[in-house]
Amino acid sequence: MPGMGARATRPSQAKAAATKGPAAKPMLQLKVYMPVEKVITLARIVGEVDLTNPTRIVVDNTMGQETTDPTLGFLLIPDMAKVRAATAAVFADAPEEGLSAEEAARQAVQAEAARVVVLNGTQEEGLASKTAAALSDAGYDVVAIGNAERADYAQTWLISHGDTKPKSREALARRFGIIPEHVVSDPPSDNVDLTLIVGQDQAAPQVAP
Repeated sequence: MPGMGARATRPSQAKAAATKGPAAKPMLQLKVYMPVEKVITLARIVGEVDLTNPTRIVVDNTMGQETTDPTLGFLLIPDMAKVRAATAAVFADAPEEGLSAEEAARQAVQAEAARVVVLNGTQEEGLASKTAAALSDAGYDVVAIGNAERADYAQTWLISHGDTKPKSREALARRFGIIPEHVVSDPPSDNVDLTLIVGQDQAAPQVAP
């Protein structure tokens, strides 16, 4: 009461005082389009994954069709068959029962669909063509062959244009015994993913007269 030293409070002030307090924290909402049991299974699998050494799959224009939309702008429509194959290639290090390691490696290379250019870095005629034919038989997509800017490469080199085809890069390095110092990186290219410069170490041995 006023006579007893009490202070009157307007209704609006009382409402504000009643609601004043710690700010409410926004709620995190997650919407998924899969059964709850699959979400739980996926969460358990994620807990077993080594996140310090992830394997990446890049879905680029080699794995889909580019188009434009007047509202959405640039779009990439994925080819789901290639996406599934690339996903399966991640697990190709452990071949399926009845599948040889060589065939598993071939399928992994085909799934990445890396575009490979083969250049002859020696004076031996036909070395690039011979190497390209062997790579095609092994599942590589050889898009061009030619001569390197010079013909005195003692050892084979590998140029990675971007970092989107790791399995093919590693397989080529193993196949030709390329040392890490001879695997170099260049900016991404619209036409090629990997360039192999074949050196004298891959040439046919010279027979002494």
